[in-house]
Amino acid sequence: MNLTRFTFSFGVVVFAMGVFGFVPAMLHAPISDTGAAYDAFPRLFGLFPINELHNVVKVLVGAWALIASRQILWSLNFCRISTVVFALLFVFGMINGLDTMFGFLPLHSHNVWFHGLSAALLGYYGYRTASVSAKDAKRGTGFGQPTLRT
Repeated sequence: MNLTRFTFSFGVVVFAMGVFGFVPAMLHAPISDTGAAYDAFPRLFGLFPINELHNVVKVLVGAWALIASRQILWSLNFCRISTVVFALLFVFGMINGLDTMFGFLPLHSHNVWFHGLSAALLGYYGYRTASVSAKDAKRGTGFGQPTLRT
């Protein structure tokens, strides 16, 4: 898979997760038996704790990825920037107190592995394609252009 296709695919998945977060049929009720703050969030597909702000952020990141997938350099920049952001979210999700971003964004539970896997994939595509030449970047719009050199 080339860089722009990956960026487009990633954008579709993240955008869809953000939109599905607003659909009540896709949500499961929060787990409130323990009374812990992180159990107060509804779960997308019963796995990912979310809230409205989390959904808006996912829609915006997904839209950014879809727009960035139109050109190689945009895709490259998206992947590199997002690698750092998702890696930070992965680390924050494992630190008690930061795993809910002070009650604003749920980063715990299954969001941890989603952010970790996303950071790994984005890093692979963002830094593996560092050898894209300026000539390739100028002509490389759309999905059909080769982006990886071996």
